[in-house]
Amino acid sequence: MVSELLKFSLQFQKHQRKRTGKVPAEAGLHVGSQSGTH
Repeated sequence: MVSELLKFSLQFQKHQRKRTGKVPAEAGLHVGSQSGTH
């Protein structure tokens, strides 16, 4: 499950970076909270 989350977050970040050139604050908070729980 953790690997799935990591893969999803990586793809999401790559997509966001390609689209806007930066990751939205909301996405950053979500990823930060996820990594913090592990």
